[in-house]
Amino acid sequence: MSFKEAQEYLGNPLQKPKKLDLYRDWIVAWLEEYPHSSAAQIWLLECHPDLEIGEGTVCSYVKEN
Repeated sequence: MSFKEAQEYLGNPLQKPKKLDLYRDWIVAWLEEYPHSSAAQIWLLECHPDLEIGEGTVCSYVKEN
């Protein structure tokens, strides 16, 4: 097993989970339905008002994923 394969198998235990990981499927579905929208246009807070995040968090999350 290569180093990269071992990393993928074990994951990264030092990587902290992100607040938006729970909403990833919803975000992906939104972007598939509205491919020309920007990350800032994802109305995550309207659908999930209990979520405490800023617009920049959504933008960063979409760029990373």
